[in-house]
Amino acid sequence: KIVIEESVAAYYLSYRTGGLITLLLFIGLLAWYISRNIKYLKENGYAENLADFNFKYLNRGVIIPAAVIGLNIAVVSNLYAPALFLELLQLLLLGFLTVLFKNKWSKVSMKNWLFLLGLFFILCFLDLFIEVGFLQRSAFIIINILGIRYGLVQIKTLKDQLYIKGFFKWASIIFIGLNGLSIMYNLFGRVSLSNMLSLTAFISLTQIVALSVLLKIILEIIILQIYTTRIKRGFEKIFDHESLSDTLKKPFIIVISYMWLVVIASNLNIWESLRSSLGNLLSHPNTIGSITFTLGNIVLFFIIIWIAHLLQKYVAYFFGEIDDENEENINKRQHSKLLITRLIVLIGGYLLAVAASGMPLDKLSILLGALGVGVGLGLQNVVNNFVSGVILIFDKPIQIGDVIEISSESGRVKSMGLRTTKINAPNGAEI
Repeated sequence: KIVIEESVAAYYLSYRTGGLITLLLFIGLLAWYISRNIKYLKENGYAENLADFNFKYLNRGVIIPAAVIGLNIAVVSNLYAPALFLELLQLLLLGFLTVLFKNKWSKVSMKNWLFLLGLFFILCFLDLFIEVGFLQRSAFIIINILGIRYGLVQIKTLKDQLYIKGFFKWASIIFIGLNGLSIMYNLFGRVSLSNMLSLTAFISLTQIVALSVLLKIILEIIILQIYTTRIKRGFEKIFDHESLSDTLKKPFIIVISYMWLVVIASNLNIWESLRSSLGNLLSHPNTIGSITFTLGNIVLFFIIIWIAHLLQKYVAYFFGEIDDENEENINKRQHSKLLITRLIVLIGGYLLAVAASGMPLDKLSILLGALGVGVGLGLQNVVNNFVSGVILIFDKPIQIGDVIEISSESGRVKSMGLRTTKINAPNGAEI
């Protein structure tokens, strides 16, 4: 069996060489990008301030965090790889995570983590090298019993060390449930199914740990970028990075949830059927009057709109601006460029969404006509404010920090957006 697995894994590795090289180049560029920002801070005497951001992983070097990101991508992007290749990827990922956790986790948590890795390694060893027999079945039952006890008692120490804790409730339920089912199928002679459930149980638990670390590393990279950009602009003040991280992590949690569910479904050998069923549902044509559409086009339309709004909302963070910025700290020229960038992202997103929806232009004119009626009835102020905001961006009659007077209101311009401009009145009110 080991010879067959090695041959299949070698063939798959040669087949996927181009994709793996691309992934290695991505990891290298990411490591260079992180190290460049850290090097800049060190050269200018700000490296010690990174301790104020409570980095857990970027302070362990740049190669291992970049490798963790790359291996997480590799696991999700190689769902149909041979078992030997997938298990080696998973074990390599867990090895890098162990290095990150060393001297950071408590002794009890680290002991329980190593125990989990030991069980997983033995499970992979048994699955790859030993033929089906009484010894294998007995070993699997012992591992499953230890896994159930681990899920009931020891798993809590891991939860306390990770950034995302909400997923662990479901991860524990799945881990215990799959180990219990594995014992039952093993006793009834369904050894192959039992082995699959056991591997899925351990992969589902270790993968949620890896994805939690992945999210924290991504947020640390973003915070590092924001702080480096602010230092280049001359602003040394430490910003509220915790609330910013809580804001930024929300869209990433959706992506991580998808990655986790895909890995579980793939190991249960149901992902292909789920993907096929979902594809048929989304591509099935539906007709209302003279308009024919698919559910997939509608879903894609709203996904692109959602991504466009996220990008225009968070694009300022990558240029060092944050929500609670004082007008004295804002580069007026850069702020105008950011507003224009946001406008371009929104317009491009909406145009791309319309193109992806597959809606014919003649049908689109009907929709625009209906939208025009809506504007005429109740959206005049919204559209008027948006168009006025665009004019202010390009004409620049006022800028952040200017003192202005409009009708009976006066104050200093605090911020300018596409639809609203905020001023601070002399009495402290924000208008």
